[in-house]
Amino acid sequence: MPVVVGNEVKAERTANFGELSPGPVDAFAGWHVKSGKGERTDNQKGVIDQTAPERGKWANYDWGWVANLAVRVDAEEPGSKRFPSLVVAASLSIPNMEVAEEATRLLEAAATLELAPGIADADKQYWANAKPFRLLKPALKIGFTPSTDYRTDRVGVKGGKHGGLFVEGDVYCPSTPEPLLHATPNLLGDVIDIETHRARLEERKAYRLHVKQKANADGKTKLRCPALGPSPTVTCPLREMMLSAAKKNRPQVEQKTLEEDFLDTIGKKHSASFGLTEMQAPQQAFDYGSQEWEIFHDHARNTVESESQQLKASGDEDIATAGRRRVRGIAAAQIIVTLLIVNHNLRKIAAFLSDQAKERARTAPRTDTLRRRDRVWANRYTKTTGK
Repeated sequence: MPVVVGNEVKAERTANFGELSPGPVDAFAGWHVKSGKGERTDNQKGVIDQTAPERGKWANYDWGWVANLAVRVDAEEPGSKRFPSLVVAASLSIPNMEVAEEATRLLEAAATLELAPGIADADKQYWANAKPFRLLKPALKIGFTPSTDYRTDRVGVKGGKHGGLFVEGDVYCPSTPEPLLHATPNLLGDVIDIETHRARLEERKAYRLHVKQKANADGKTKLRCPALGPSPTVTCPLREMMLSAAKKNRPQVEQKTLEEDFLDTIGKKHSASFGLTEMQAPQQAFDYGSQEWEIFHDHARNTVESESQQLKASGDEDIATAGRRRVRGIAAAQIIVTLLIVNHNLRKIAAFLSDQAKERARTAPRTDTLRRRDRVWANRYTKTTGK
């Protein structure tokens, strides 16, 4: 219980209301955990940060509610400004409670706006931290594909099934070279640089299991060995391939690893069934760590943070100031916050249309037109008029 709430309870018991500090007090709220740098996390008080365990414990807290925002971003042309970045869904919630579920509700609300569900980007507190059944599974059901960074303890090889290895959202051949499997941990450990990391990720694609059958309603998909199918990407002594395909230059699976690795389903049969929610790291819309992924992820995160800062900025909505919503209770505050966000969206739409009009005026070809006073005039002395 925060001090101000404790003072209110004490004042009610003693009937001495003069000791109360001015301002509304609401006990139906929670501690919002913050770091010294102002970063957020979904932890209970005193718990180690789950997105980066090595950071240690967090010490700074705020009492109140949190606003959850879903902002429309451009996945096809990041940063092109083809449409205004509007808040398409928002809610208030108690900190540290049902964070993944709140994100799911935002996706459900966004899907009702007749916008086709696409890519949903979020920071490491959501896709990278929540259990699959809380966020990933319902998001896939709605039609959204995740885009996210990963927790530091969930990169590299994290389990597997049927002989396939789970690595950062994809399933790989068990004979994938070790340097390729550990490319991201080596980057985070300053063993390799970013150029080497991207080169290894590009090389690793050849060992990724191929999709034989897309995911069904239960989220199960059939994958096959990368040495099989009409377009194999590796050569393997255990797989019989057409002569024309075998002549192509592609990575060779090492013979010495076959006996111990190629004994499971993925090495014996034509395909194996995998659940998209079985991996700790969710499968993403873009190849994790690629330049395409980085461009979109940075664009999405910067857009959301920009919208958040604009909503908090004084002079306009100033949503973070309690004086802008002098009401008691989370339901009443939700109504006020909704009105402020609507006003924010209207300003963004007006600014977008104004910028478009200015751009059209700037790029439109100049035409010399005769002024109206020169086209239509009347000389009261000569009794003549213009044509």
